[in-house]
Amino acid sequence: MQQFRGNRLGPVDIRPDDKPHEIFLSMVTDPENVEIDVVNVLLQETNRYAEHRISMGNLKPRSRLQMWRPVCNEETKAFIELLLLMGIIQKPTLASYWETQDKLWLRRTPSFRSVMARDRFLAILSNLHASNNQKELPRDHPPYDPMHKVRPVIEVCNTAFRKNYRLGRDMYVDERIVEFKGRHNIVQHISKKKISSVGSQVNAYICHKRSFLLGKKLTHLQFHQEIVTCLVGEYKIQSRVFVRNGEEMGLRATPEHFLFEIPRGKRKKCVSCHKRKVRTWSKQCREGLCLGKCFKDYHKHKQREHEE
Repeated sequence: MQQFRGNRLGPVDIRPDDKPHEIFLSMVTDPENVEIDVVNVLLQETNRYAEHRISMGNLKPRSRLQMWRPVCNEETKAFIELLLLMGIIQKPTLASYWETQDKLWLRRTPSFRSVMARDRFLAILSNLHASNNQKELPRDHPPYDPMHKVRPVIEVCNTAFRKNYRLGRDMYVDERIVEFKGRHNIVQHISKKKISSVGSQVNAYICHKRSFLLGKKLTHLQFHQEIVTCLVGEYKIQSRVFVRNGEEMGLRATPEHFLFEIPRGKRKKCVSCHKRKVRTWSKQCREGLCLGKCFKDYHKHKQREHEE
């Protein structure tokens, strides 16, 4: 029997000093064209699908697409970072990651709010796409691809896996012949086929472990956390900076300078527009005020008097 003589197995062109997020990005980037990666595929197709839905013109009044803006490269990476972080911090619902109620302070995860608003995350998630629907073929068409929804991502990743990791002699990738009994038109069950239950998991962490020559090694969780931290980058700082003008800060210098409902169903006359039977007032000023312009104009005037 002829002896197998191949190149050394394991990671290819991955240095020991490569950072976790660099190894991860190399696994989702086409090595033949660095401009083609999973991030750009998701960015382009998500924006395309959102614009198509908006152009249809049948949005509901409270639809998140009413305030839609195209996603950028940094925002797409931050979105992926939050998805990876959800694998570390597991909660029952998506909304629970953005909880702000005082009674739920033990379960809060403020890092999610600091990276991206809840509605923005859900808007991207509802429009997340990896392929162009306009190129989709009907099922009865001969070249129909049942995996067309994720085919661009699969092609990029498969190319990157083959380039960055060298498999052994007995490794063979066949997505159609696996030990699976469920109903699906891309797989078939062959009970007598010899297949390893473990297989070879080619991922960024394995490449990191196989190429690491320094003294410090990262666990799988630490490696995962490093990727999450590096992917978000400076996006959380850029997207969550709020600047308030001096007038607004002056109106909210004390918690009492808010509009409250007058207790016990009483009514007062608005001191700004002189409208009768107003149910709201400024508790600190003890004056009846209408909601909106009257409340703002009154406190602007009071602030100018205080400064003079």
